[in-house]
Amino acid sequence: MKKKNIFKRITLLAIAFVAILSSCVDNDYDIPAIKEIPVGNMVSIAQLKTYFTDSGAVYINSAVGTAYEFKKDISIYGTITMDDKSGNLYKMAYIQDVTGAIALKFDAAGGIQAGDTVRINVNGLVINQYAKAFQINAIHGAGFKKGNYITTIDVSKPRNPEIATISQIIGDKDKYQGRLVKIEGAQFVAGDTMQYYADYTNSISRDLNIEQGASTLVVRTSGYANFADEKSPKGSGSIIGVLGQYNSTMQLQIRSTDEVVMTDERIGGGGGSGTGAGTFDDPYDVAAGISNQGQTAKWVEGYLVGVYETTVDPFAPSFTAPFATNSNVIIAASAAETNIANCIVVQVPSGDIRTAVNLVDNPTNKGKVVKFKGNLETYFGGPGLKTVNGYWMDGTGINPEEPISVVVLGTSITVASLDEAFTGATANTNFSASGWLNANKQGERYWQGKEFNSNKYVQATSYNATSSVIESWLVTPGVTLTTPKKLNFDSATGYYNHAGLTVWVSTNFDGNNANLFTATWTQINPTIAVGPANAYSDFVNSGDVNLSAYSGTIYILFKYLGNNTTQTTTFQIDNVKIIDL
Repeated sequence: MKKKNIFKRITLLAIAFVAILSSCVDNDYDIPAIKEIPVGNMVSIAQLKTYFTDSGAVYINSAVGTAYEFKKDISIYGTITMDDKSGNLYKMAYIQDVTGAIALKFDAAGGIQAGDTVRINVNGLVINQYAKAFQINAIHGAGFKKGNYITTIDVSKPRNPEIATISQIIGDKDKYQGRLVKIEGAQFVAGDTMQYYADYTNSISRDLNIEQGASTLVVRTSGYANFADEKSPKGSGSIIGVLGQYNSTMQLQIRSTDEVVMTDERIGGGGGSGTGAGTFDDPYDVAAGISNQGQTAKWVEGYLVGVYETTVDPFAPSFTAPFATNSNVIIAASAAETNIANCIVVQVPSGDIRTAVNLVDNPTNKGKVVKFKGNLETYFGGPGLKTVNGYWMDGTGINPEEPISVVVLGTSITVASLDEAFTGATANTNFSASGWLNANKQGERYWQGKEFNSNKYVQATSYNATSSVIESWLVTPGVTLTTPKKLNFDSATGYYNHAGLTVWVSTNFDGNNANLFTATWTQINPTIAVGPANAYSDFVNSGDVNLSAYSGTIYILFKYLGNNTTQTTTFQIDNVKIIDL
């Protein structure tokens, strides 16, 4: 009986303990507070813009400039038409309703998608213009936090683009700014076909142009867009995008290249596939040159028809002589062509090519057939050929693909000492003086005479060379070492980007031109000028180079080595002396 009472007591205590614990447990879990963004006065996007235009926008700060600051609950309602997912926008989006559209500037990327239906309370934000483009921004200019102002009503409800023509867009910029549009019957202008949408390597934005009839529109793409490394199509068709504005220029911003559907044949002229292989023997015709913009090291053939004048403002093509610009020419498929859309503008480098083909000094060249070798890329906003290093006209010219004959200029002699100030040099002419040898070991360039401020000297450079590699040799007369001698000279550089000048000595060269390149040459190390990168240096003295270790007859070689792309430094030499120690 006693055991039963003890068990009953223990049971009652356990029940009481559980009851106490139960009374301490809160079955209503804490729910995080949800920020409810008030609605306030609902207005359309068009009405919102009037707060800026009609309500006395004032200068606020350097970040947002002139703006209107909202200080009460006002909301707009619309659909996100473009987000920053593709990278073509950054920390931005566009919202549109039936009355208009506007850009949204955020403090961070992501978090909102095209097709979202949203409500935005602008209390505490500002409306301003960046280069005439309306945007909603934070007062500090660095974008607003989405969660504090935006309520998402629905998702995956994309807005259909509005059909518009380019002429309508250009004619009513206020209406179309920020809107999602579809342009039909359009094509990229001939010079902008098969072009990368942007410079994805250097993350630099690029403007390409589409045309519809006589009207054109910029397609602007960020270098960070995930389609920047894709190329614009050759054909015609439709394109969808959101219209930005930069000052007076309307800019179409595409969301995806899936919305660029241009698979039909091109409309009108100024394009097409053309003919030719882009070689010297089978050059591209002008149509192929236009269609294959973006290719490098191609030959293109056409008639010389004019120049793109840079002496007028704005620059403009001219097909009527006399001409004033000698740095470019225009070629076309017909000698009578006057439509720049059917032409290629050729950048003509200074030197032999410009001298031979430019229409300022050679007006009778107009109408002649010529072919050029260069890189097909946009020039003056249209089809172009740049970095030209070859031409052929009237059965002659420069073909960089052909080996260049190596010719040693001059006849060697021996002397007891040397003191050469190059006073007999002729400016811009291959240097020639008694006993000196001047050779184009690689490429077409020799050491040339130069003159500046009445001082004469010699110079070697690969800048604007036709050949890809330039190696120029300048060899002193032989000096007989009856007594110990030293070498001394001055050197200078221009637009320095490589150590292209070296100095060598030979004791077994016999002065015979045929043996120049087979003789033994040993490099010596005098002081040679270095820099600057964007100008010419002063002359720098080499210091005395002791030649007492050599005997017999010696020759000194000044060797220049460069190329026509990245190693183009100009080197100059003066006051070469080989005299007694």
